[in-house]
Amino acid sequence: MNETRTLARFVVETRFADLPTRLVDNCKIAVLDAIGAGFVGSVQPWTRRIVSVVQALGGPPDASVIHEDWRTDVSRAAFANGVLIGAFECEPLTGSHASGTVLPAALAICQRERFDGARFLAALALGFEVSARIARTAVGLEAVRGFHNPGTQGPFGAAAAVGRLYAFDEEHLTSALGIAGSSSAGLLEFAWSGGDTKRLHLGRASQLGLESALLARAGVRGPETVLEGRSGYFNAFSTSPRIEKLLEGLGTDWAIEPPCLKSYATHVTHQAVVDAIQRFKSEHPLDPGTITRVAIRGAPRIMEERHSARAPHDVLGGQYSLPFTTAVALTRDL
Repeated sequence: MNETRTLARFVVETRFADLPTRLVDNCKIAVLDAIGAGFVGSVQPWTRRIVSVVQALGGPPDASVIHEDWRTDVSRAAFANGVLIGAFECEPLTGSHASGTVLPAALAICQRERFDGARFLAALALGFEVSARIARTAVGLEAVRGFHNPGTQGPFGAAAAVGRLYAFDEEHLTSALGIAGSSSAGLLEFAWSGGDTKRLHLGRASQLGLESALLARAGVRGPETVLEGRSGYFNAFSTSPRIEKLLEGLGTDWAIEPPCLKSYATHVTHQAVVDAIQRFKSEHPLDPGTITRVAIRGAPRIMEERHSARAPHDVLGGQYSLPFTTAVALTRDL
């Protein structure tokens, strides 16, 4: 079975009217939450440096950049907005960080082409779904292979969304996915030795997906088995992919439900821990100085080595560190 082509056909044939009302409503919430995350990101020093480079590169004023009073071309706008949305670990996670990969690409094209809201939301939902299905199919991409999920999965979702906005047929959408997958990337090394590269990954994924769709629109062809092929995405990035998860329940069971919104600016695996501590403190006032030991039980992913740093090297390291976020939750009211 050609999984890539089947996924492309789903994007092409699904109508706005086919989307469950609750799913559309959740997409609207994700948009608002993501824009809010972008405003938070706009004041971070690493983001200011990245955005200043985008501004210096120029480009026709086709699309806006969150919080900025200047515009740029759709490719650079998608990149900048993806960086802004993912800049401080507080963006919606629905669809493997799709709010920072799919949304910026779709938004930039809609601004340039003046597409309406229904068209935008349909493209957004379908792009989110493509990204989410690829994410749930891959196994060991981060923990074993050392890649960063949204950097490798986001380009597919962004390409699908832009292709949908331009009403691609199955052939062009398949090519857009093929082009996007052929260049997808993103290493997880930042989790070990720091740096600002994680802040770049969402924006780069959005930019790559958008440009892949534009290339396909111009007639550039991509491999039609980019996901399932012998040298395709899953064989390159995953250990033993759960390939049945890619198309299971397609069109009836949505992989982006329930939505995933963050309450705290930490890694997603720490949200429940921080929330539990805050709830406990509200009912049982405590003196952090009297605490000698904290025991946390949870899923194996929470306990991965990359989340165990006791002396994080930078802000991102702190957001990724379970010991650090636990200490902050115990000593601060969040």
